[in-house]
Amino acid sequence: MTDNQRAAFEAEMRKDLGMPEYVELNWEADYVATAWKYYQAALASPEAQALRKDAERYRFIRPGDATVWCSSGDYPMENENLDAAIDAAMEEQK
Repeated sequence: MTDNQRAAFEAEMRKDLGMPEYVELNWEADYVATAWKYYQAALASPEAQALRKDAERYRFIRPGDATVWCSSGDYPMENENLDAAIDAAMEEQK
């Protein structure tokens, strides 16, 4: 669990339960534990993983830190070809 995930979950739980921020969330409570289990399952879903990968690609090319060059055989690069090229460029920079 990251700090951002925990904070987002706690904010939603507080909103749902009408709890002020100064009251500590009881992580042992059945309702909270069950909600946390489903929250984690949603984050691990294939759909969420695909969205996360797309977001990583966008963040990779957005700042202008990388250029994806198209070879003459792959031009124009669209969809899966472009995704694969971005993934390869991301791996090179690791």
